[in-house]
Amino acid sequence: MEEKEGRRFLMKRPSSFKEVMRDARAVTDLVLVPKDRIAVVIGKRGETRREIEKLCGIKLSVDSESGEVNITRRLDADPIRALGAQTIIKAIAAGFAPHKAYKLLNENIFVDQIDLKEFGDASERVRARLIGRKGYARKYISKLAGCEIVIGQRFVSFIGEPERVGLAKQCMVKLAEGLPHAPVYKVLERKARELD
Repeated sequence: MEEKEGRRFLMKRPSSFKEVMRDARAVTDLVLVPKDRIAVVIGKRGETRREIEKLCGIKLSVDSESGEVNITRRLDADPIRALGAQTIIKAIAAGFAPHKAYKLLNENIFVDQIDLKEFGDASERVRARLIGRKGYARKYISKLAGCEIVIGQRFVSFIGEPERVGLAKQCMVKLAEGLPHAPVYKVLERKARELD
């Protein structure tokens, strides 16, 4: 009896992937998303989830309880687009708005991070330095470097062109190491002029 139940379980296809599995075998990747960011991945009435599926040619299955997001693509589908879906979901999980994360589908745009744990146990103090008074430091660096910046509890994340992300990351690292804001801004202004 147990053997029949097990066989029935193995033969049963997940109904949420029915149309994906109908034509060809599928590959599924897993991305873990913090529970407080699951609603952003899904979007209002599922709009963000549908947009990611449409842009990347994949199917998403989101478990709100565990934070697991399964990305399923057919074997004959483009693996680069599926990788784009993973990158978008990870960017949303890091704190970016979906419309900013969609930029990652452009091959000239990428995402990078700094782990604040590298700067010791004083991560709240470091975060405060990176954000600045009323968010000025983050906004100023983001504007001059020409990239998006999100400062989370543990990570600082960047989206933009590689040289612009590198500039913003360099400035954030200098601030995290304790350098005064004014000299960091001077270097930022000079290097930003060189990039333009």
